[in-house]
Amino acid sequence: MSVTVEGSLLIKRIQSAHGPCRVGDRLTESDEAVPTDAQRSAASLESPDLQLFGDQLHALVAARQPVKLDPAIDDRWRFREQRNRLKSDLDYAFVPEEQIWYPQESERYQAYLADKAER
Repeated sequence: MSVTVEGSLLIKRIQSAHGPCRVGDRLTESDEAVPTDAQRSAASLESPDLQLFGDQLHALVAARQPVKLDPAIDDRWRFREQRNRLKSDLDYAFVPEEQIWYPQESERYQAYLADKAER
Protein backbone atom coordinates (compact mmCIF):
# COMPACT_ATOMS: atom_id res chain seq x y z
CA MET A 1 0.00 0.00 0.00
CA SER A 2 1.36 3.43 -0.90
CA VAL A 3 0.54 6.68 0.85
CA THR A 4 0.44 10.00 -0.96
CA VAL A 5 1.82 13.19 0.56
CA GLU A 6 -1.75 14.39 1.08
CA GLY A 7 -2.67 11.11 2.73
CA SER A 8 0.41 11.26 4.92
CA LEU A 9 -0.50 14.78 6.05
CA LEU A 10 -4.07 13.66 6.78
CA ILE A 11 -2.75 10.80 8.92
CA LYS A 12 -0.43 13.19 10.78
CA ARG A 13 -3.35 15.56 11.51
CA ILE A 14 -5.51 12.69 12.72
CA GLN A 15 -2.70 11.34 14.87
CA SER A 16 -2.17 14.71 16.53
CA ALA A 17 -5.89 14.95 17.30
CA HIS A 18 -6.65 11.31 18.17
CA GLY A 19 -3.36 9.64 19.02
CA PRO A 20 -1.32 7.25 16.88
CA CYS A 21 -2.91 5.37 13.99
CA ARG A 22 -2.30 1.66 13.67
CA VAL A 23 -2.50 -0.69 10.70
CA GLY A 24 -6.14 -1.62 10.23
CA ASP A 25 -7.53 1.63 11.68
CA ARG A 26 -10.28 3.08 9.52
CA LEU A 27 -9.85 6.77 8.75
CA THR A 28 -12.92 8.73 7.77
CA GLU A 29 -13.68 12.35 7.04
CA SER A 30 -15.18 12.75 10.52
CA ASP A 31 -11.82 11.69 12.02
CA GLU A 32 -10.06 14.66 10.48
CA ALA A 33 -9.55 17.50 12.94
CA VAL A 34 -9.33 21.10 11.85
CA PRO A 35 -5.60 21.78 11.63
CA THR A 36 -4.09 24.38 13.93
CA ASP A 37 -1.82 27.16 12.66
CA ALA A 38 1.20 25.15 13.81
CA GLN A 39 -0.02 22.08 11.92
CA ARG A 40 -0.68 24.13 8.79
CA SER A 41 2.80 25.61 9.06
CA ALA A 42 4.39 22.18 9.45
CA ALA A 43 2.38 20.81 6.54
CA SER A 44 3.34 23.71 4.31
CA LEU A 45 7.03 23.16 5.08
CA GLU A 46 6.63 19.61 3.79
CA SER A 47 4.97 20.77 0.56
CA PRO A 48 7.25 20.41 -2.44
CA ASP A 49 5.08 22.95 -4.26
CA LEU A 50 5.73 25.54 -1.56
CA GLN A 51 9.46 25.01 -1.96
CA LEU A 52 9.19 25.17 -5.75
CA PHE A 53 6.88 28.18 -6.08
CA GLY A 54 7.50 30.18 -2.90
CA ASP A 55 4.80 31.67 -0.67
CA GLN A 56 3.01 33.99 -3.10
CA LEU A 57 2.83 31.73 -6.14
CA HIS A 58 2.05 28.69 -4.01
CA ALA A 59 -0.96 30.49 -2.51
CA LEU A 60 -2.23 31.25 -6.03
CA VAL A 61 -1.68 27.69 -7.23
CA ALA A 62 -3.34 26.20 -4.15
CA ALA A 63 -6.36 28.46 -4.74
CA ARG A 64 -6.42 27.56 -8.48
CA GLN A 65 -5.85 31.18 -9.48
CA PRO A 66 -4.03 32.45 -12.60
CA VAL A 67 -0.24 32.50 -12.24
CA LYS A 68 2.38 34.62 -14.00
CA LEU A 69 5.87 33.13 -13.76
CA ASP A 70 8.93 35.36 -13.88
CA PRO A 71 11.07 34.14 -16.80
CA ALA A 72 13.83 36.55 -15.77
CA ILE A 73 14.60 34.75 -12.50
CA ASP A 74 18.24 33.80 -12.04
CA ASP A 75 17.50 30.12 -11.56
CA ARG A 76 16.44 28.83 -14.99
CA TRP A 77 16.11 25.28 -13.66
CA ARG A 78 13.52 26.49 -11.12
CA PHE A 79 11.57 28.33 -13.83
CA ARG A 80 11.47 25.16 -15.98
CA GLU A 81 10.39 23.05 -13.00
CA GLN A 82 7.61 25.53 -12.17
CA ARG A 83 6.43 25.47 -15.78
CA ASN A 84 6.54 21.66 -15.94
CA ARG A 85 4.68 21.28 -12.64
CA LEU A 86 1.92 23.66 -13.74
CA LYS A 87 1.55 22.01 -17.15
CA SER A 88 1.95 18.34 -16.34
CA ASP A 89 0.74 17.83 -12.80
CA LEU A 90 -1.53 20.72 -11.86
CA ASP A 91 -3.58 21.01 -15.09
CA TYR A 92 -2.71 24.60 -15.85
CA ALA A 93 -2.49 25.90 -19.41
CA PHE A 94 -0.55 28.82 -20.84
CA VAL A 95 -2.10 31.76 -22.67
CA PRO A 96 0.84 33.15 -24.67
CA GLU A 97 -0.70 36.55 -25.45
CA GLU A 98 -0.99 37.28 -21.73
CA GLN A 99 2.03 35.25 -20.55
CA ILE A 100 -0.21 33.82 -17.81
CA TRP A 101 -0.93 30.24 -16.70
CA TYR A 102 -4.62 29.51 -16.06
CA PRO A 103 -6.29 26.45 -14.56
CA GLN A 104 -7.63 24.54 -17.56
CA GLU A 105 -11.15 24.62 -16.11
CA SER A 106 -11.14 28.44 -15.75
CA GLU A 107 -13.53 30.56 -17.77
CA ARG A 108 -10.66 32.67 -19.10
CA TYR A 109 -8.80 29.67 -20.50
CA GLN A 110 -11.97 28.24 -22.01
CA ALA A 111 -12.65 31.61 -23.67
CA TYR A 112 -9.09 31.61 -25.02
CA LEU A 113 -9.64 28.15 -26.55
CA ALA A 114 -12.97 29.21 -28.08
CA ASP A 115 -11.38 32.33 -29.56
CA LYS A 116 -8.48 30.30 -30.92
CA ALA A 117 -10.89 27.79 -32.53
CA GLU A 118 -12.74 30.60 -34.33
CA ARG A 119 -9.60 31.86 -36.05
